Amino acid sequence: MIRTLQLTAALGVTALVLTGCGAGDDTDPDADASASALELPGGHPEVDTTETDEEADHGDASEGPGEVAASPSERVDQQASSAAAAHAAELGFTEQRAASQAEIDTFRQQAQSRAVNQSGTRIAPAECTAPLAALDWSPLLTTSEYASRVDFSSETFDGTGTVEVAAVAEDVGGGAEAADQVQNYIDIVGELTTDCAELTMRISDTTVPEGYEESASYRFTAESVEDEEGTGLIWQRIPETTGSGSGAGDERTALVLVREEGGYVAMVSFVGPEQVRDVEFQQIADQVLTSALSMIPDAE
Repeated sequence: MIRTLQLTAALGVTALVLTGCGAGDDTDPDADASASALELPGGHPEVDTTETDEEADHGDASEGPGEVAASPSERVDQQASSAAAAHAAELGFTEQRAASQAEIDTFRQQAQSRAVNQSGTRIAPAECTAPLAALDWSPLLTTSEYASRVDFSSETFDGTGTVEVAAVAEDVGGGAEAADQVQNYIDIVGELTTDCAELTMRISDTTVPEGYEESASYRFTAESVEDEEGTGLIWQRIPETTGSGSGAGDERTALVLVREEGGYVAMVSFVGPEQVRDVEFQQIADQVLTSALSMIPDAE
């Protein structure tokens, strides 16, 4: 049986890194007893929501702006994310949870808020601030009528995986702005791994997790992952010692693969302990992503 997970925000890498959040936080006491609070690459604040096992297969996949929802059998993005989730389950990631349209809308609103509120964070070198902030992106944040996401994990993995699929081409529900957003992400990954492969950050004031010092320091590293069909990135957020000698949060490692196919963009990512950077996880991510793309019709 696939166990229902509680969705915890996790879309763009920046929010996870800059807010000091970590995967595997305590479960929400108000959530269903079978749910697990997990965090994915990035960082939307936690969405307090619970769904039944039946609903979890694909949330309440709703309509694009101003039109009636397409059924799951007609939604290419949902077919793709479902295929990816099924493959992940075959590989042992049987704890799964799909995002509802209401959650996707909330994710997008929170991303807009983060974009205009980055106070309390200092990046060195300063010229890396913009590239790091621009990593706060995933397919769900694309200007698209159709987008879906499924989170997955297992009892033996102290982290979380996710698959997201969104329409990019205008004829399938995207548009020029969506295409530009995807290309910008690809360019930013190249810039970050080339010019900002290692940087430091200090988070202060209310952005620091409860229980830590007034300010916390991290070392952030980024390296590209060879992917002939798309863009790959591994990043690590490593806590450094604060002035008083206390720790500055959990160490996190993330693997992110992004590819385009037939007018859609798909992302598979893992965040968790350092083992995420192992070749095994890169192979798993590749297989899950390939399963998603296999459901997208070839562009004519």
